Amino acid sequence: MRQGLLFSIIVSTVFCTPVWGFGGDMGVGTEPLTDGSAQYPYLIEDLADFDEFASNSSYWESGVHTKLMTDINLSGRTYTSAAIAPDIDSDSGWDGTEFWGNFDGDGHVVRNLTIDGFYVTIHNYF
Repeated sequence: MRQGLLFSIIVSTVFCTPVWGFGGDMGVGTEPLTDGSAQYPYLIEDLADFDEFASNSSYWESGVHTKLMTDINLSGRTYTSAAIAPDIDSDSGWDGTEFWGNFDGDGHVVRNLTIDGFYVTIHNYF
């Protein structure tokens, strides 16, 4: 009897629990399969996913789609350059990897971004 109850609990836990992304996985491995396409964008579900997105320029390429699934609070963090697509040196020109991807905020926000650096340039492309 105890074995049957234990088996039922395990099966219920495994098959009835929603699938949640693990930090830094960008939704990869979830159903439906996330692949960065318009139909199945990469997912920023937590701060670890934001860090992965910010540190990996392959997410910034043309044709790559990313969707913000929750508000991100960067309180307590200070960046010395842009969190995404930073300038990599302090000369007069911009030397970095530009963001060409598609970013869907889905009504969510990134809050409390602090950039405190000697050299900060803001570029606007219209």
